[in-house]
Amino acid sequence: MKNLFHNFQILLLATFLITSCTFNGNDGAPGPRGPQGPPGQDGEEFVAIAYEFPPVSFNENNDYGVTLLYDEVDLPFIFESDKALAFLLSGVDDRGYDIWSPLPQTRFNEVGTYVYNYDFTLVDVFVYLDADFRKGLFIPEETDDKIFRVIIIPARATQRSAEPVDYDNYYAVMEHYGLKESNVKKLQNKPQ
Repeated sequence: MKNLFHNFQILLLATFLITSCTFNGNDGAPGPRGPQGPPGQDGEEFVAIAYEFPPVSFNENNDYGVTLLYDEVDLPFIFESDKALAFLLSGVDDRGYDIWSPLPQTRFNEVGTYVYNYDFTLVDVFVYLDADFRKGLFIPEETDDKIFRVIIIPARATQRSAEPVDYDNYYAVMEHYGLKESNVKKLQNKPQ
């Protein structure tokens, strides 16, 4: 009985404390407004970066993979959370517009299936060619003088975008992030 009475007292005290901490159902009476804080630093405007790399060829010497380096001037503005989209120049349409196919890009030939693919870091993009057959069976049109474009998109821009964008469509991505052909940095550095 003594335990029951003691537990009742604790429950009553807890109920009193919880209900006494509110003011008309709110957390408490509002306090005075604090002083204005110091002004913050201006943030940098988000800018996507678009690169075009010199033509690359895939062969046994480079194990069918090539590293494409971003422009060193841009490295301080590229973060680990950013996204890199890679596109392969696949041809030209009947109106004269370049056809940029998103990677990974799966293709078929008489021997089997092959894929142009990529991965990326803070400083580069590694593009490579993979196949379900012996790679020595490629024909030159499949391996030689391939042109790639890469668009770096800051992660905060992809999260705050109210409008969805088709990331597989090169031109839609360029338009969505306010990039024009004149913004594409045509790099001259040799692939590694």
